[in-house]
Amino acid sequence: MQKSIYDTIARISNGQRYRFSELNVVKSILVISFLKFLYSEGFIRGFTLNNLSITVFLKYYNLKPSISYVSALSKPSKRVYLSKKEILVLSKKKEIFVILTSKGFFSSKNVFESNFEGGEIVCILS
Repeated sequence: MQKSIYDTIARISNGQRYRFSELNVVKSILVISFLKFLYSEGFIRGFTLNNLSITVFLKYYNLKPSISYVSALSKPSKRVYLSKKEILVLSKKKEIFVILTSKGFFSSKNVFESNFEGGEIVCILS
């Protein structure tokens, strides 16, 4: 996982905290697939691609951010990998693990929907 994902997670967290309606993040293929995942799960309103950056439109519901808590679990110095069984034991109802596999991003909610074996835990959302 690249450094740009961690930067994107930090920018989204700070943007939600300070009630920004939109923010810019670094453009990369991994960030685009991460933002597509967040959009499909309903955490952001959408995003647009610019020349060198991506504009992310943050989502709020009743003046509260849709992402109340986000924390990067894996770091470049220490990656965290979990199997399917470990994710089921650790996952709570309100928290969602964002998991990076060779097939793309998954959430802990849809672990059973495909041939999921495990992967790198990118962040925890709630």
